[in-house]
Amino acid sequence: VGIPIRIICVVRNPFDVISTMLLYAEMEKKWKEKLVAGEISETNKASFKSQPFDKVTQQFFRFAKGVKEHCTGNEGRAIIVHNVDLVHDPKDTMKQLCTFLEVECYEFYLQQCQEKVFSELSKSRKLVKWSQEQINEVERKMKDYHFLDRYSFHGDS
Repeated sequence: VGIPIRIICVVRNPFDVISTMLLYAEMEKKWKEKLVAGEISETNKASFKSQPFDKVTQQFFRFAKGVKEHCTGNEGRAIIVHNVDLVHDPKDTMKQLCTFLEVECYEFYLQQCQEKVFSELSKSRKLVKWSQEQINEVERKMKDYHFLDRYSFHGDS
């Protein structure tokens, strides 16, 4: 086709991603209970899969492995965008993306983007009870992925 393929990988704090996945799994359990009780119909059923912490963590790090394989070492063809950067400085982050995609970046477009981006990061990790052992396990696994260096259980940088 002659159109260069570009890959944009958006990265978020692993603790928030894993927490969101766990919350979705918990939601599915509640949906199943309501379905059995006849409170909802089959057509309204959620499609989330109930998974314990270790399976959700494995799934997250499979995603991270994909980002590592496809978005690192592919200068010019792939870019990693951190969600925290998009939230804290949407205009600059979008300018970087436009430059990467080799498209013109108009001020009106940047303003529209800034208006659509959430003003704060969602910190799902605060909605899930984490043991110190679980925190340590995730932090240990994060060390294999340089693009996760800026994240910790206690914050984003």
